[in-house]
Amino acid sequence: MRAYLRRRDHGFYVPAFRIQQDAVPGLKTFVWFNATTMGSYYILCSQYCGRKHSAMIAKLIVVPPDQFEAWRQGKKIQFTGASYMNMPAGERLLFERGCISCHSLEGNPMVGPTFKGLLGSRVTVSSAGVQRTVVADSAYIHKSIIDPGADVVFGFPNTMPPSKDILSEPEIAEIVNYLKGVK
Repeated sequence: MRAYLRRRDHGFYVPAFRIQQDAVPGLKTFVWFNATTMGSYYILCSQYCGRKHSAMIAKLIVVPPDQFEAWRQGKKIQFTGASYMNMPAGERLLFERGCISCHSLEGNPMVGPTFKGLLGSRVTVSSAGVQRTVVADSAYIHKSIIDPGADVVFGFPNTMPPSKDILSEPEIAEIVNYLKGVK
């Protein structure tokens, strides 16, 4: 049986608000929510829509009503919330490349294991069908990014795509360096 992707479906997804709305080409859809916490939040695509899927990232900025009204009237406003561009490079890459779609930074397992406390921890993996325990050191993280099917964390599906064509060696080093501080 073969399945073909005939159209590029997308999904408007704001993880911080637990909001997701499918977006199908040619179909108008709407989503309504009341954002009450000021700040900057990530908008991701929740549907695997092709090779550059992980590059689909945007920012939702929640401001007080008076600032929003000023912006709506065309006035330039100065937002003082957390800035995406002020993130450490490794964290920014996790969002830009879509890693955060499956891995959390807060400790909650998702489709994949959490990044919180990962570096230096002991992890049970399946390697070529053999279960073993390894230390999640820098080399393990690097290998898991390049060849995620080599050591699959026990209890999680082998669904992560290889990132050797998506991330450069310096970018992988930035991610590993960032994960050192995610405790």
